Amino acid sequence: MNQIISDSGVKPKQVAIFTHGIKRGPFARLGTTLSRGFQERGVDCDLVILQTTPAQLAKYPDVNVVPLNVKRAAFSLLPLVKYLRDKQPEIVFAMPSYFNLIAIWARALAGVQSKIIIGEHNICSLETKIEQGEKLKIRYLPLLMRYVYPAGDGLIGVCGDTLKDLATEMNIKPDIPLKVIPNPIDVKQIQQLAQESLDCP
Repeated sequence: MNQIISDSGVKPKQVAIFTHGIKRGPFARLGTTLSRGFQERGVDCDLVILQTTPAQLAKYPDVNVVPLNVKRAAFSLLPLVKYLRDKQPEIVFAMPSYFNLIAIWARALAGVQSKIIIGEHNICSLETKIEQGEKLKIRYLPLLMRYVYPAGDGLIGVCGDTLKDLATEMNIKPDIPLKVIPNPIDVKQIQQLAQESLDCP
């Protein structure tokens, strides 16, 4: 978190994180952890997700969750355009790959000056090979990334191998700043969970 803020030179006033949701999974944890981190450092942060429920929102009372009320990422483009026009965050952190694409397209359609920071968290070449036969969208993902990513304003990879894979295996070499920043860890949450009793036979 400190790396994201300090490297820019100026602390932004408002940012947005655009990802899946808060129900479960790594991006739910990552999104809420990042959002809390920004807020602790005095940066207003919206966690923009596809959809949620009152029960899920109740788990994160300290996170400003903004649901787009769509079931799939493919349907989120126009709602995200509206959000960007209404809120105009200085920076949008998107993740994973297809959310990066949608964020870049939405910024162009919205006609706003928000900077789009691409987030890559996987070895994309391996992911596309494994899922290519199952999901049609994965088949065209590398091609879209190759031509759309250069329109972003920066790219963060969780490790050096992630960035190396993009360049060497997928021929994705956007002429934008690249940075390795590992995923954040919510130490407070880990400490709280450690105090809970185990419900295990």
